[in-house]
Amino acid sequence: MSQAPSGHIFISYSRRDDEVMRRIAFFLRDQGFKVWVDNEKLISGTPAWEESIENAIKNAFAVIVILSPEAKSSEWVRREIACADQYLKRVFPVLVKGDEDESLPIRLITRQYIDMRGDETLGLSTLMAAITFYIEKKQTLEMVRPPAQHKPATPVHQRASSSTKWILPTVILLAVCTLALGTLWVGYKIFSTSRASTSAPSDSVAAIPTDILSAETPDQSSAKTDTPDISTPDASILVTGSGNPLDDYLNDVQVVEVDSFDEPLVNKWNVANGTLENGALKIIGNNNYDGVSRDRVFREGEGVVIDFSYS
Repeated sequence: MSQAPSGHIFISYSRRDDEVMRRIAFFLRDQGFKVWVDNEKLISGTPAWEESIENAIKNAFAVIVILSPEAKSSEWVRREIACADQYLKRVFPVLVKGDEDESLPIRLITRQYIDMRGDETLGLSTLMAAITFYIEKKQTLEMVRPPAQHKPATPVHQRASSSTKWILPTVILLAVCTLALGTLWVGYKIFSTSRASTSAPSDSVAAIPTDILSAETPDQSSAKTDTPDISTPDASILVTGSGNPLDDYLNDVQVVEVDSFDEPLVNKWNVANGTLENGALKIIGNNNYDGVSRDRVFREGEGVVIDFSYS
């Protein structure tokens, strides 16, 4: 094996996985690695304990995360994974209990994990091989450096003449570009003003391109029957009324979809930390920025309006 780095390996785990954590730690120490686990002499949750955890991750050359249903529900395991990503540490996920849905946190769902649920000896050997490969690759990248290329110095008078001869053409080009952009801007303002004055009735409000994401409130329940069929994305709605705040910012807006928050799978909502019920989407925030995401690509001229309350 290549020479072990000077730092240590940090192990992130749930207290309920203490036994398997100890077996992994003893195995790594037998292989010559330094292993850091949280110091039980410190009181969990205190500022000294938190600072000790952060410094240990910051000074580690790799982080092992022991995955289980208990670890996935542990707030501190999620924080330690986030801290490892923040300091650009190599993370080795090790699955010891449960399946992927039960044990993999959202930050690690795209990363390859080491499976120790069946043959633990084989799992430890696989973990050792992965760490060894990472060390060798890291040392190779540090050793191989491109040779420095030394170019003959250019005389001062030549550098001055070569830099000054481009000043006049550059100034002329900037002036032409500025004039062209100004002309386009004036034309656009004239065109958009005339179009807005002739195309929309005076009592219509600006429509919203593509998705309108609006959580239903008690005041909106009576208007829900007027929501268009979201299965026909080409259908358009003219939103009418007075005093709509969009009037001041958007022109000729078209509503092509209204989301009633009734079918999360159909509408591709990924609720990581919240609820979706009774036509309302509730996002419960936390320190890990877990919440709600949706797969959606917006093109030019499209947008989203969200009606929400915050507490």
